[in-house]
Amino acid sequence: MGNTISVCMIAKNEEKNIKNSLECARKFADEIIVVDTGSEDATPEIARSMGAKVYFFPWRDDFSAARNESLKYATCDWILWLDADDIIDDLNIERIKELKKVLPQEKNEAYLFLIESKIVDGGEDPWYWYQIRMFPNHKDIKFEGKIHEQVVFSLLRLGIKEKVANIKIVHTGYSDKEKIAEKIQRNLRLLEEEEKRENSFWSKRYLAFTYAKLGRIDDAIKKVDEALEIVPKNSPIWVYDLHMIAYGIKRIKGNWDEVMGHLEEAEKIRPDEGAVNIAKAEVFFD
Repeated sequence: MGNTISVCMIAKNEEKNIKNSLECARKFADEIIVVDTGSEDATPEIARSMGAKVYFFPWRDDFSAARNESLKYATCDWILWLDADDIIDDLNIERIKELKKVLPQEKNEAYLFLIESKIVDGGEDPWYWYQIRMFPNHKDIKFEGKIHEQVVFSLLRLGIKEKVANIKIVHTGYSDKEKIAEKIQRNLRLLEEEEKRENSFWSKRYLAFTYAKLGRIDDAIKKVDEALEIVPKNSPIWVYDLHMIAYGIKRIKGNWDEVMGHLEEAEKIRPDEGAVNIAKAEVFFD
């Protein structure tokens, strides 16, 4: 009936996390695909014990290559991708099951989920963002980008609509300071390589975010402004996203007129989004 879901995951040395993630996936998935990129621990064995089909793919500094390898083995009508350290609570599992019942037979939609990234060791509030996590199983939908890989470009080419789903995933991959530092330096290297090769709004978006985390605020502002110049205007979700990132970065410098300008542009796109009003309140308070 077009309502089956393949969960696709890539993993490496995730024996501490993958069981919990797959326990969530088993409650709604019709099939689970795990591509292992070189584990030296029990990750593949745990995945098999949880009912996943496990395949192997050598790591080559390219997240999209590994993700696309997982898509090759998916046989269901829809794909929902997870990281090995993602968790979905019972409420949101039920919401996925409800969405599963009403997925369009035309397979002309993709779904943005709210991602909450836990910062356990650092006293910071969680980060939140929207990310396309579910889309039709279509041969021309591929991940792009060596790092912070996305299918958004495939969706734009195919004319598949993006819809925000009322579903949240908790990402626990940034759970201690040492891991955060390692990931940021790895991400920076791959993003700078990606920008030289592609010069896409996507690489500039994440470079802005990474520079901001490193305290390189002027570099971050430059990159987010460059991203806003080239982001496809027929993808309002990403225009909104970039204005919200620009607000957050420029707020650090106290560029209040520019900050409010970005929030007003974001509000034009999503007038019902409470986050914009909260952001305005914070600016007025500052």
